[in-house]
Amino acid sequence: MSRGWSMASLWEEAVRNLRASLPRTVTLGVIAGGLAFAVVAAEAASIADMASFRRRLVDEGGNVVIAGSDFGIPAALCEAVGDQEHVIEAGSSTSGTAIYPNVSPGRLFGLAGATAGAVRIWAPGTSIADLVGPGWVLGSEAAESLGSGAGSFIGIDGGVGEVMMVLPDSRRLVWNSGSIMHLMAPEGDFDSCWIEYDDSAGRIGPDLARYALGDAPGEVRAARLVKLDEFSRDVSAEFRARPTARLWLAVGLGLFLILVLLTWTRRSEFALYRALGARPIDVMVLGVAESGLVVVLATVVGFLWGLAWFAVSQGEPVTGELVRVVGRTVSSGLLAALALAPLAMPIVMRRDGLMDQLKERA
Repeated sequence: MSRGWSMASLWEEAVRNLRASLPRTVTLGVIAGGLAFAVVAAEAASIADMASFRRRLVDEGGNVVIAGSDFGIPAALCEAVGDQEHVIEAGSSTSGTAIYPNVSPGRLFGLAGATAGAVRIWAPGTSIADLVGPGWVLGSEAAESLGSGAGSFIGIDGGVGEVMMVLPDSRRLVWNSGSIMHLMAPEGDFDSCWIEYDDSAGRIGPDLARYALGDAPGEVRAARLVKLDEFSRDVSAEFRARPTARLWLAVGLGLFLILVLLTWTRRSEFALYRALGARPIDVMVLGVAESGLVVVLATVVGFLWGLAWFAVSQGEPVTGELVRVVGRTVSSGLLAALALAPLAMPIVMRRDGLMDQLKERA
C-alpha cells in the first residue's frame, strides 16, 4: 500500500476487506440490524395507540370549532379564515325551518343552509366545489326517505331544485343525516362559522377562532365540536413524554459499540497497513468506512424489517407519520454513532504497540 490514498481507493479497499471477511461482517451486521429492529418495534408500538386515537378524534371532528354570535357571523369573514395558517377548511351554516318536500307529502324534514366549505367539513373527502344555485344537499337518511339521489329533483316551498349530492354518513354531524340543506353562496350573515384546524392548533382552536372572527358584530362564542377537558386524553402531551423518545441515545451507544467491535476484530490488519507505510489518518478513515458501511446498511435493513413486522403483527397501517417518527429516532442514533466513529480506532489501537498488534496475525 502507498501513502496518501485517495478517498475512492479507501472505499474500494474497505469493500474488498468486508468481502474477504464476509462471515464476520454478516454477524456484526445482523447485530446492528437487530438493534434497529428492536427500536423500531418498541417505538412503533408505543405510538400506535396514540396515532389510532388521534385518527379517530380527527375523523369525529376533534379539530373542528363552531363559532357564533347573537348578531350572526358574516360569511365573507368566516370564509376568509380558511386562508389562515393551520386552518384546513372554513364554512358557514344557518338553521332553517321545518319543511314538507313534495316528494314525501306529510313527512317533516329540517331545512338548513350551508356553504360548500361547511359541507366539506361535515363530510371530509367530499369533492363538492363552490357551487351555488337552486340546488340541495341531502343527508343520507333524508335521501333514503325521499328516494332521491344526486341528479334528481325535489320541490320545496313551491320551488324545484336539483339534488347536487348526498352526504355520506359522517360522525361529525350525525343529526344532519336527516336534513335537507340548501347550498348557498358565502354572502350575508350566517348563524355559525365552522372551522377545521390541523393538529398543530392543539387545544387552542376556540381561542384562535374567536381571534380570527374578532371583527364580527357582538361577542363571538366558540367551542369544539368534540369536547376536550381535563379528563380527555392529551395525545400531544403523551407523545412528547413517551419513554421511547429517548431511545435514540441507546441506539447511538449500541451502534457505536458495534463500530468499536468491528474495529477491534480488524486491529491486526490495521496494524499491518501502518507497518506498510499507511498514514494514521488513512487507517482511521479506512476503519470508519468499513464499520460505518456495515452499520448503515444493517440499520436500514433493520428499520424496514421493523416496519414490516409492525404492519403484519399489529395489523396497523404504516403511515407517513409513523415512518417520520420512528425514522427520526433511528436516524438520530445512527448519526450519533457515526459522529463518534472516529474514536473507535484510538480506543482499540492505543492499548498495545504496533508489533504486539502484528503478532496477533500469527
